[in-house]
Amino acid sequence: LNPTGNSPDLTNDNTPTIGGSAEANALVALNSSLNGNVASAIVPGSFQITTSVLANGTHGITATATDAAGNTSAISSTLTVRVDTVAPLAPLAFGLDPASDTGTLGDNLTSTTIVDLDGVRATSNTDVVSARLVNTNTTVAVSQVDGSFTFTNVTLPFGPTLFTLELFDAAGNKSTSTVTITRNANPVVTSNGAARTVSVNEDAAPTLITLT
Repeated sequence: LNPTGNSPDLTNDNTPTIGGSAEANALVALNSSLNGNVASAIVPGSFQITTSVLANGTHGITATATDAAGNTSAISSTLTVRVDTVAPLAPLAFGLDPASDTGTLGDNLTSTTIVDLDGVRATSNTDVVSARLVNTNTTVAVSQVDGSFTFTNVTLPFGPTLFTLELFDAAGNKSTSTVTITRNANPVVTSNGAARTVSVNEDAAPTLITLT
């Protein structure tokens, strides 16, 4: 028995297709250790049978075949299938790398044109394996040590940019989150108005003068 999916024992498809072979015209029954009977079909010999909806968790899938005379085969060997349909949580953090942030750290404001973007997956999502920056169609690996990831040399246009991040777990589930990062200009101090000369009478009390 062989399920279709991302790997032999892990899938985000909760109705996987199980393959195998049996006597022609036999009734094949598929059973799950979690859900009981999940499919039955009369097969021509080789078969591909799609199960009913499987619960999240680890299933031991077995099969039996019953011929037209009512004889039932021994139970097949067990196929282990782990179903995971739960999307990752939003990242614990995602934004400008501190070296790219020219303003207050964490405010996602910078005057830099080429920046690095850093992130960290949620603490509980230890099965997150990759991150994709949709804006640049760039995918990077997520560290299995500390959950961090970095997109380098990202071009940042002037003004606010909405970045879309996708996180993928080992089963192929995806979560999507966004962050706005703004490139602004370096502040410039300018003088507006004509120069003014103020005369003060040394014999008089000083007068408060308001300049406009």
